[in-house]
Amino acid sequence: MTYQDAKKLNLVDIIVKFGGILDESTKKYQSKRVKFRDTVLVVTTSQTDNNYIYFDAMNSDNKGSVIDFFQKNIDSTLTISQILSLLDSAVGVDVTVGVDVKIQHKNFSEIITKTPTDADLIRLSKWRGIDIKILNEFKSEIYIDMRGNFCFQHRKFNEIDGNLVREICGYEVRNTDFKGFQGEKGLWGKGVNNNSCQDIYLFESAIDAMSFCQLYTEFGFYVSLGGAFSEKQIDYIKLIIKRSEVSCLKICLDDDAQGDTMSVRLKSALESLKIEITREKPKNAKDFNDELKIIKSDKTSFNFLNKFIDENLKNKQENHKIKK
Repeated sequence: MTYQDAKKLNLVDIIVKFGGILDESTKKYQSKRVKFRDTVLVVTTSQTDNNYIYFDAMNSDNKGSVIDFFQKNIDSTLTISQILSLLDSAVGVDVTVGVDVKIQHKNFSEIITKTPTDADLIRLSKWRGIDIKILNEFKSEIYIDMRGNFCFQHRKFNEIDGNLVREICGYEVRNTDFKGFQGEKGLWGKGVNNNSCQDIYLFESAIDAMSFCQLYTEFGFYVSLGGAFSEKQIDYIKLIIKRSEVSCLKICLDDDAQGDTMSVRLKSALESLKIEITREKPKNAKDFNDELKIIKSDKTSFNFLNKFIDENLKNKQENHKIKK
């Protein structure tokens, strides 16, 4: 078996044979989650050559091809030739044939796909100042990993046979003392009453998106880039706009030099779509979560915040009446 042949083997099956447990809810998708030892591996195929690749949702250094899987997860002393020999004899039989490897079978009660409990949402609410009602609106897009970090699932978007296909590719990971990204950036997103409005609100983080929703109660698609964006992410945005009834895209990035630069780049990249593009900035704060926390920390926080939200909702309702 050649190195190129090995990269075509179904990596999900190989991981499962070494004690991995396939998340059945991802079985029908191209990107599949496999619980392996004390982490979860996301397995997919490369868009360029259709080879199997993986990344570790908990460790950004653990990623690559089937060779990387063996050397980083099974036995670091294995050479490529040993791995190829193993795979050559193991296809269709048992991947452990020919090599003395200790396999750890484990039950996994806590994985990255765990949905948040009420206690988790209360913890996030106290930390970021976002109301439980808003967090419940976005609950389907919030996950908890085994370390208690909040994970916001990113997806990449493709059009196949006229259908929009979404595949898990990475996670924004947040906690009180940690901020990072695992995997490949796509788009995190959630529609809020998007049957009545399909405008897109674009943010640097999922936390900012939910904060904006609480502050301004706008309807539409809330989307996070997970920080600085790539050309691929722009392509995903274009595809979403192409397939929906978007009339306006509102760029809601941080009010700083990076946010301004990114906004200019986004406008330039999307101006050919002939939709309205506006820049929305937080008031007296760097980002919309800071704006929310500042308002909630006001001496008369609850009355002030409720008045602020009521006024925005009233203005929104009046604007809808005018449009009609």
